[in-house]
Amino acid sequence: MKVYYDVVVAGGGLTGVAAAVAAKRSGAGDVLLIERYGFLGGMATSGLVNPFMTYFKSKRPFTEENQLIFGIFQEILDELDKLGGLKDKSVIDAEIMKLVLNRMVQKAGVDILLHTFIEGVDKTDDNIIESVRSLM
Repeated sequence: MKVYYDVVVAGGGLTGVAAAVAAKRSGAGDVLLIERYGFLGGMATSGLVNPFMTYFKSKRPFTEENQLIFGIFQEILDELDKLGGLKDKSVIDAEIMKLVLNRMVQKAGVDILLHTFIEGVDKTDDNIIESVRSLM
């Protein structure tokens, strides 16, 4: 059985989640997010890489006028904060992060394939990707 997607994102780290959600929100069609582990978040959740690097200018206080990054990252931070998973504007609870990312992807309508490692792609002679090969 073949399944067709307009966009396939390899890797469910923070950047992969943002790419998949942004693609779906922009009307890119059917979007699939493939992640090798059983949860999203990449090194923030599987590697417990914490805290986030600063997303503020070097000026203090950490207020909106000094903030550099917004968008999907801000949505993640807001949800983490609502659920008690954000401390001091940069330290996260990895388990709450997993929940936030999973909810965000599902709400956007992105399909998720967990426990799957992308092994390669098949391309046409014109270098267009026709299919993705994975190991489950």
